[in-house]
Amino acid sequence: MSRHFGLVAFIVSILVVGLWAQDVSQPSKKELYLRARDAMKEALEQGNTERAGQALDYLKKNVENGAPLTLFEEYLANMKIGRYEDGIKIYANIRQVILDSACKPPDVIRLSSEDALNLYLYRGLSPYTKHVADSLYAVVDSSSISQEYKDLYKTLLYSELVLGLRVFKSYDKSVIFNVINDTTAAEEFLQAAKDYTQRYPVSPYTHYLKEQTVPFVQEYMDEQRQFRTNPWAHKYYTGGLGIYLSKWVGIFGGDVAKYVDYEMDGTFMAEIQVQVMRVVLGVFYMSGLNSELKEGYFSNYDVYFTNAGTSYFSVLLGIDVYEQKYVKVTPFVALGGGDMMDEITYDYLFYLGANVDIPLFATRPSRIGGLSAGVHIRLKYMAQFGSMDERSIVFEGKEDSYYGDFDIEDGHKIGNSLNHFFSIGIGFYLW
Repeated sequence: MSRHFGLVAFIVSILVVGLWAQDVSQPSKKELYLRARDAMKEALEQGNTERAGQALDYLKKNVENGAPLTLFEEYLANMKIGRYEDGIKIYANIRQVILDSACKPPDVIRLSSEDALNLYLYRGLSPYTKHVADSLYAVVDSSSISQEYKDLYKTLLYSELVLGLRVFKSYDKSVIFNVINDTTAAEEFLQAAKDYTQRYPVSPYTHYLKEQTVPFVQEYMDEQRQFRTNPWAHKYYTGGLGIYLSKWVGIFGGDVAKYVDYEMDGTFMAEIQVQVMRVVLGVFYMSGLNSELKEGYFSNYDVYFTNAGTSYFSVLLGIDVYEQKYVKVTPFVALGGGDMMDEITYDYLFYLGANVDIPLFATRPSRIGGLSAGVHIRLKYMAQFGSMDERSIVFEGKEDSYYGDFDIEDGHKIGNSLNHFFSIGIGFYLW
C-alpha cells in the first residue's frame, strides 16, 4: 500500500514540476507587451525602422487586449519610423477632439506605460514651443508625402501651440471648453488653417477648421488687437453698475400749471442703475421743488398748505442704443409717483427720456473682461406725464380753525401735467 502511495506521489510531483517549468518558459501577455516596447525603443535608437515597425504593429494589434500604447505614442512612433501619413492621420484624430465640438473621444481605453520607450518618444517635446513645432514640420516637409498632408500637419502643429482644453468641475459634472493657450503662433496658425481650407475644400478636416476653429481664434485675435488700441472697446454694450448725483431744472405745464406755482430750491437727483448687456434697470429720486396753490384757488377753504415740498421716486427701463469711447446714449421709460401737497396728489407719473453719458476717466482693465472703474458726466432729459386729483380737507373741529383736526379725502380729477426736466451730474461707474 505504501509503495503504491509513493508511486502516486512521485507522478504528481513530476506533473507539478512540469507545469511550473512550462509556466516559467511561457511569459505572460503583459511581459510580452513590455518586451515589445523595449524592442521598439532599441530599434528606434539603432535606426532599424523595420524592426521598430514590427514591434509597433504587434502593440497596435493587441491594444484591445491590454497592450500599453497610447494614441499619442502611436503617432510619435509612426513619425519616427517614417510612416508620416499614418502618423499625421492619428495626430489629426487626436487634435479633432479639441478642434471639433462634435467629435467624441474613442471608446477604447488605451493603457499607458511610463517606461524607457515613453521617455524616448516624448524627449524634446516639452516644453512645446514654436521652435519644436517648426522642427517637427521640417522633417515632414522634406519627405515625399503629398502636399496636403504637409499642410495639414503644419496646421495641426500650430493649433497645439494656440488651442487647448480646460475642464471646469462642479460637483459630479464636468464641463470642457476650448481656450486660447498662447497667441505667439496664432497668426501663423490662422494663415496655415485658412490656406488649408482654401486648397482642400473637400477634406474631412476642412469643415470644422473653417466653421469652428478659425472663427474662434480669429475673433479672439481681433479682440486682442482691439484691446491694445482701445482697452475699453470690448466693454461697450456689456453693462455695469452706476451711481449718479445730479442737479436738475424743470419747466412745468399742463392743466395743473393753472393752479400751482413752482419754485426750485436746492434741487438734486440721486440715481442707481444696473446694466446687463444693453438692458438698463434703475431707480431715481428727485427732490428740491416747492409748490404753492395760486391765489384764488380753493378759496372756499380758510386753510391750505403753501410751499409744500415735492419729490418724485421712479423706476426706469432703458436700452443702450449707442456707446463708444466718448459718449453713451440710453433712451428710457420710467414709471413712478410723487408727493406734491395736501390739496393735490398724483394718480401716476410716466416718463420718457434719455441719458447721455460722457466718460471723463476710466481705469485700464488688466485684461479682456477685467473690471474698470470710471467717472461719467451725465446729461439727462425727460418728459414727465402725470394725472392729478384735488383732495378735500374735511375738518372734524371748527371749519375755520387752523388748529382743528382734519382728514384728507380724494376729490375730483384736476387734469394732466406735462413737465420737462433737464439735469447735469456726475457718476461713478463700475463695468
